[in-house]
Amino acid sequence: MIDFKMLLSAISLLALGLVLKYFPAIDMYFLRALNSLMSHEVFLSYFTELGNGFICLSIVIPLLSFLSNKLSFLNFVKLEVLVISGVFIGCCVSVLKQITAFSVRPGFYQFDDINYLEPVFSYSSFPSGHSATIVGLVLIWLHHAIKNTSNYSSKILIVSLLLLAILVSLSRVAVGAHWISDIIGSFGIALLALEISKHDLFKKTLKNDIAKYLSYLLVVLSWTYIISQGSIY
Repeated sequence: MIDFKMLLSAISLLALGLVLKYFPAIDMYFLRALNSLMSHEVFLSYFTELGNGFICLSIVIPLLSFLSNKLSFLNFVKLEVLVISGVFIGCCVSVLKQITAFSVRPGFYQFDDINYLEPVFSYSSFPSGHSATIVGLVLIWLHHAIKNTSNYSSKILIVSLLLLAILVSLSRVAVGAHWISDIIGSFGIALLALEISKHDLFKKTLKNDIAKYLSYLLVVLSWTYIISQGSIY
């Protein structure tokens, strides 16, 4: 059954992100406040890319699946659960970026008091793909992996991963790549992806060997792209 509370929360976050586009002063406040962290540019340049689709496919997803297989207090989360979820998130982000083409990134304005991390993107602001991907994958992995939320180790893991995902999301604002409104909207997509991952249709799809081998192929292709390009862009 559909969890209407979860669905309503996802829609509300997406709507809130869009509404905030009409209050640019709020976006500017958070941009300036978080951008002051750019004094740690080298660290942020690596940290913020933990939400990049290629990094998630090649490193984050395999690592999460591996951990769930090795730690006894966790359920094993198959690679394809996270890969297919990541593809779904990517498709949602792509569609929304087309619909909200009016939304431009901070780099479009070239503010003199903002320190931008290279490369500087100007368009396709809403929502943040990095944020939606890392938050969505963490939520989905935690939902499927955690056996007992009262377990001390599980609590530590839940708090640590959620904090990591939120910080990666906020780093997108810190590096001048997105507005806080984009991040809020991306949380809505993450919740939507979590809800989709709970349903029987999604689970049945993953029982097909095609999903498994396609997932392996996508991981290999992501590594191939990164190595051949020498970059994630």
